[in-house]
Amino acid sequence: MRTTIDLEIVGLGIVFYSPFAVAHIQVGEDYLEPHFWRGRDVGEHINACQISAFGTGGPGRYVLELYDGPLDEQALNSAKAKVQLGIEVRDGTLCFRDLYDFMRWDPDCPADQMVSVADGFYRISVYTSPPDSGILGDGQAVWLHFEARTEKPVLAWAAVPDLSGER
Repeated sequence: MRTTIDLEIVGLGIVFYSPFAVAHIQVGEDYLEPHFWRGRDVGEHINACQISAFGTGGPGRYVLELYDGPLDEQALNSAKAKVQLGIEVRDGTLCFRDLYDFMRWDPDCPADQMVSVADGFYRISVYTSPPDSGILGDGQAVWLHFEARTEKPVLAWAAVPDLSGER
C-alpha cells in the first residue's frame, strides 16, 4: 500500500475509522461534544482500535502519506512528533475525516478520503514535523505506517495523541 490523502481540516485533529465503527452514530448527531471531546473519551476510542485520532494543533491542509512494508526508521527518528495508534479494518475500507465532522454527522465519507485496506488489525506509527514554513497545517506531511497484526494492538492512551509537536 502506498496512498496519499490530501485533507483540509477546520478542526483540531484528524479521525480515521472503518465504517462499521461509526454505524451507531445517527445522521446529524453531534457525536463530538458528548463522546469525543474529553481526552479520556478519545483515549478509550483509540485504545479500542475502533475510531482512531490524533491532534494536529490546528486547522489546515495535511498530506497524509499511508504506507506499509518496511518502516522508515530514519524518518521516524527525525520526526518532531510521533505516536503509536491502532485500528481494526472491516469490509476493506478506512475513512479519514476532520475531527469536526463529528459535530454534525454525515456517514458519507468523501471518496478521496477513503482507502482500501485489507481487513484486520493494524498498529500504526504516525509521525510528522512542521512544514518548512513553520506553520502547522501548511501542506504538512504526516506519515502513517501500517503494520498488520494478528490481534488488536495494546494501547494505553489516557488522552488525545498529539502531533502538534508542542510538548
